[in-house]
Amino acid sequence: VAGLSLGGGMTVLVIGCLVLLPMGPFLLREYGAILLYLPIVIVSYVLLFRSRPYVLSQVFGWSPFLPRLRASLPVALMVVGVGLLGDWGMMIVGDSLGYTVHWTEWFVPDLVWGSWGQVLKTLTEFVLVAPFFEEIIFRGLLFPTLHAKVGGHLAIMGSALFFALAHGYGFVAFLAVLWSGLLWGWAYARTGSLLPGMIAHAINNGLVGYSLLAFFR
Repeated sequence: VAGLSLGGGMTVLVIGCLVLLPMGPFLLREYGAILLYLPIVIVSYVLLFRSRPYVLSQVFGWSPFLPRLRASLPVALMVVGVGLLGDWGMMIVGDSLGYTVHWTEWFVPDLVWGSWGQVLKTLTEFVLVAPFFEEIIFRGLLFPTLHAKVGGHLAIMGSALFFALAHGYGFVAFLAVLWSGLLWGWAYARTGSLLPGMIAHAINNGLVGYSLLAFFR
């Protein structure tokens, strides 16, 4: 957790320094997603594994890749289905209780009004960059840290809670992200690989992006 906090602090520092540079706004606009995640991953990985020379494929369950990928697909699809059912249930219950998802939590201007180049860039960040780095941070790094201290079940819940809080959404959207985090944490604990969560995360984000494109464009 200390590594994640230090990495987050470095992210803030890097972004703060870039803002002061003439090219800063351009770099943040074009590469902001990478700059947001990379310091956290690097610092956390160095602090957690500096005394144990593991490679990423060993730590995150990526090797051997093709057999892992084949084994991950059924788990990922099951998790996506269960996740969508949970999301719909929360939306229905939330609406009945007067809790709704604010439009700013799902609306992405670049997908609606941007050029097709901006659309492609945004979808790449949504479907590839965010799932890759967020699963590394919250399941690949935070989950094992919590697991060593509090055990598997609490590690799943704790990593999902941090994941949901980091998104800064309102009540219903917070619960939806928490639900996804629980499922992806379970998938990692069950398979020992980040691939099911990454695939499910990418599908979820892709569905959001596709919905916006289909509805507004």
